[in-house]
Amino acid sequence: PDAFTFSAGPAPCGNQCFTAEGRLEHAAELGKDLVVQICVEEPHVPRLWVSQAEEGQQQAAVLMMSPDVPTEAPASVRSEVMFILDCSGSMQGHKIHSLSEAATLMLEAIPDGTNFNIVFFGTSYKNLFPFPGRPLDSDSRRAALSRLEGLRASMGGTQLGAPLHACLSAELPVGATRHVFLMSDGQVSDNTEDILALARASAASSRVFTFGIGADADKPFLKSLARVSRGLAEFTGSRSQLRDKGLRHIAKALQPGWSNLALQWSGPDGAVLQSGQALKSKDDGFEVPERLLCGITLSLMADPVITKCG
Repeated sequence: PDAFTFSAGPAPCGNQCFTAEGRLEHAAELGKDLVVQICVEEPHVPRLWVSQAEEGQQQAAVLMMSPDVPTEAPASVRSEVMFILDCSGSMQGHKIHSLSEAATLMLEAIPDGTNFNIVFFGTSYKNLFPFPGRPLDSDSRRAALSRLEGLRASMGGTQLGAPLHACLSAELPVGATRHVFLMSDGQVSDNTEDILALARASAASSRVFTFGIGADADKPFLKSLARVSRGLAEFTGSRSQLRDKGLRHIAKALQPGWSNLALQWSGPDGAVLQSGQALKSKDDGFEVPERLLCGITLSLMADPVITKCG
């Protein structure tokens, strides 16, 4: 077998920096990808990097947090799934067929009993069931699959605002999380900033997962829509990618999301910092100025799931 040696040591930037070097013997005989996994010894310890700067110059800070949270969803977690499917004229041809196949795969991956609905949109929109939807069982699944089988790109323009508002404003049981799957090429004709604001306002209880169809999908918009609502974006340019990407997307979406998070700054002795204090390093006495902590706090508070920070 090929021999691989790996060594690490201090770097010139100080005792908190390291360099690593790997050496592979018989590299010409390597017949497959070489994957090197690097693990942090204490992955759940918060870390803060602050740039050194001359007086009067700007500073930058990077905060990394990886909380140790359970990987299993609590038994009490309730999920609701809504599909918003683009049936506008821009989806004609292979894109509408790809959308139908992807939606069918993802629908079949949803657990029985999950409340779901499907909304078809173009210039106007139609929902398969009255809002908020129906539990997934043999009858409702049969009705959904029958409707998906005959899907056509015949609903005119691409007006996303109204169907998205209808889904996000539908009644949601207390404690439940709504997962909205938008499957589209993203070429909407209404104001995208209004759509992003709508998704952002509902992000505490409803997450939007976008699935871009076709090589000409509007990736910036679909990524932004997923990001502001705590969802994820996925794209497929060919039908051969549908199965893997569709199933991967639904699996990620049905994982439990965080809500009602509280972050608390504390000093090296464990004491909670009060307003106007700075954070000092226990090891070398380096002080993190209050203005940097304030900037990080404001950035974190932009996330709707964080309800307290400071």
